[in-house]
Amino acid sequence: MLAQTLRSGIIFSLDEEKIMSTTRVIEFQNLLFEPKTKFHLDHPNEITLADMHGNAMKLIYALIQYGVLELEANIFHYETLMSIYLTPVDQLSEKDLTTFNEILSRATFNPKKTSCLRLLGDLFADRGANDWFTLKVLEHLDKNNVNYEITLSNHDLEFIIDILSNKKYNTFHLDTEFATSIKNLGVLINKELVSDKQVEDIFQNHYLPHLKAISYNLKKQKDKKLEIFSHAPIGFETIQSLADEYKTSYKASNSKELCETIDNINKNFLTETKQTPQNFAKKITAEFKEKKPTSTHRITWNRIFDKISFHPLKDLNIKTALTMVHSHSSCKKKENYLHNDVHFKDLDCYNSLGLSNGTNLVSKGPIGVHISYKPPAKNFNFNFFNGIKSKIYNSTISKPKEGKSATY
Repeated sequence: MLAQTLRSGIIFSLDEEKIMSTTRVIEFQNLLFEPKTKFHLDHPNEITLADMHGNAMKLIYALIQYGVLELEANIFHYETLMSIYLTPVDQLSEKDLTTFNEILSRATFNPKKTSCLRLLGDLFADRGANDWFTLKVLEHLDKNNVNYEITLSNHDLEFIIDILSNKKYNTFHLDTEFATSIKNLGVLINKELVSDKQVEDIFQNHYLPHLKAISYNLKKQKDKKLEIFSHAPIGFETIQSLADEYKTSYKASNSKELCETIDNINKNFLTETKQTPQNFAKKITAEFKEKKPTSTHRITWNRIFDKISFHPLKDLNIKTALTMVHSHSSCKKKENYLHNDVHFKDLDCYNSLGLSNGTNLVSKGPIGVHISYKPPAKNFNFNFFNGIKSKIYNSTISKPKEGKSATY
C-alpha cells in the first residue's frame, strides 16, 4: 500500500511494508521546508540515518519526519531554525543562539517513537554550517530520554581528537574546506558567544557516552537476522582487528558470540577514549600521519571492498540473514548490493543532502524507506528566508507552553 502526500507539487510515496525494516532509504528530502510527510509506525523501530555532513538541520528534519521531534504548531519555528542556521557565522548573535536553543527547549521530544536512533556519523567537522547547533540537538535528545547511538566516523574523529587534545577547532587530517562546521564553531568561541566549557560539557555528557566503534541489531524472532552497522563498509576482518586493538578476545562462531565481541570492543574503546584521552588522541594522530592501515582507520575511512571477508555463523544462513549497513562510501550506483553473498545496504548513495551551508539543501537521489523519486524543482528561491528572522523576532509567539515566555 502506498501512502502519498502532496506538498509543493512534489509527491512522496512510501511503501508501508518496507518501512518496517530496521533501516530504510528515503529518496527525496527538501530541508528548506519542515517535512509534512511523517513516517509514524505502530511500534517503535530502530531508525538508522546516513551521514549528517555536519548539518544540524538535516538531523532536525529527520527527527521531525519520524515523529521523534515535534515543533510547536502554527509557528514559524522550523523556518526560524533554518534562517539562523543559514546566517553567516560572523553575523550570528547571542540572540540567534538563544533563539535556536529556546525553540528546541519548547519542542516536544517523543522517545517512544524509536527504540534506538542510530547515527552513522559525520555529525561534526564536516561541510555543514556550525557544530554548535548539532551539539545542542544532541543535548536536547539526551535530556529528553531519546535513546541514540553514534558510530565512529572520519569527520567526527577530527572533532574528537581536537576536543580531547587542544581545542583549537581545526582538523589534524582533513583539509579545512571539508570541515567548515568545526572551524565555524571556533569562530563562535573567539566571539565569546560560546565557551570551551560549554562545548566540553556537551561533548562529555551527551556525545561521548553514546559513541560506538561499530554497532549491531540481532533480531530475536525464530528466523534470526543480524545487522551490523558501521560508518564505512567493513567485514569480519575489521571486527577481528578491532578486537585486537581494543584488547578483547574475538569470538564469532555464532551471532551471539559476535555480538558479545562487538559489545566488548565498544566497552574498551569508550574506556580508552574517556580514561586516557590524551593517549588516545596521540595514538590516532600518529596512526594517520604514518598511514597505518589500522582498524580505526578502516571503520572510519574505508571505501575498498576487495579485502572484505566473512565466514559462516553457525546459527545464521549467511546468504540471507546477515546485512552489513554502512554509510560514507558516496556510491552513486545503487544502495543495495551483494558482496561474497552478504547483503550490504549503503545509506550513503547520492547523499549530498546538507553537504554545505547554503547549498545542497534538496536531495538529488536516494539518501538513506523506499519512496518514488521525483526530481526537485531546479530554481528554489533561497531569498525565501530573508526577513523571516526579523519577522519572527518582532512578533509575539502565540500559545507558549505553560511557564515559558512568549518571547525569546
